Amino acid sequence: MVLAVFGAFISLLPLGYLVVRASEIGLTNLFEVFTRGSALTPLLNSFTLVLLVTFTALIVGSIQAWVIVRTDAKFKPLITVSAIAPLAIPSYIAAYSWLSMFPGFSGIFAAWLVLSLCTSPYVFLAISAALIRNNRTTEEVARTLGYTQWQTFRLITWPEIRTAAYGSGLLAALYVLSDFGAVSLLRFETFTRAIYTAYRAGFDRSTAAALALLLVIVTLFLLAVHNKLPETKLRRSEKTAPAIPIHLGKWTKWVGIGSALWLSAGTLVPVASLTYWNIRGRSETDFAAIGRALINTTGYAIAGGLLVSLIGTA
Repeated sequence: MVLAVFGAFISLLPLGYLVVRASEIGLTNLFEVFTRGSALTPLLNSFTLVLLVTFTALIVGSIQAWVIVRTDAKFKPLITVSAIAPLAIPSYIAAYSWLSMFPGFSGIFAAWLVLSLCTSPYVFLAISAALIRNNRTTEEVARTLGYTQWQTFRLITWPEIRTAAYGSGLLAALYVLSDFGAVSLLRFETFTRAIYTAYRAGFDRSTAAALALLLVIVTLFLLAVHNKLPETKLRRSEKTAPAIPIHLGKWTKWVGIGSALWLSAGTLVPVASLTYWNIRGRSETDFAAIGRALINTTGYAIAGGLLVSLIGTA
């Protein structure tokens, strides 16, 4: 109980600060801040990017999960690495890596690609877990009754995994909505950049807080939409027969090519870029500082993970 209250307090503390700061400019000025062009244009850009990235992450992550769990694909280790590896690379590092390799890489296409690579692992992990838990017996019965693969997925599989798809899609959307580093490096004007500009250019904390409050309202709207989506309870039996993998046939080659391209874009480009700049600047590298940063990062990660786990289970 104490941990739950503490977690709620910590979560609501930034919101309380934003409300107090935003209230300083008054309701009339607050509405004016929300409706001015300098706020609406970045907000529209953010919505556009959220829709593009979320849709791409859902499609790519779902296909990767389905191929791994349901088919006889020959390149499963490659597909798994291409699906999960981008999760270890922060979005701003990925953006910097692409920029260092291709200096003209910027705009909405660049932001879409980098953030799609960074968010699709969330979908892959969620859908994979849902497919593994799901009893395939019903799907196999449907196929024996003459259902096509698409009909089986639409009528049998999708209702079982859509809760995981909606949840992971929400994570991807919120990730994009809150991202600042990648879109800043890629020079795409989103709402987080507008907040930073309001604070940096005029050193106006109240206006920046008002814009940040609007971002919170948009986030709450996305959560409300997610809660209205239809859900279903997962149906499982205690014992299931070993599933018969679906034969990909002629699609095997294309799955391998697609996985190789996704691995190259999401992992190999950042690794190659970072390796190049590390070799080039090794004479100036402060390994002691890097070691301290690594220790600090690991310590904060472990502490944060334990704290979140304790609060989440309270």
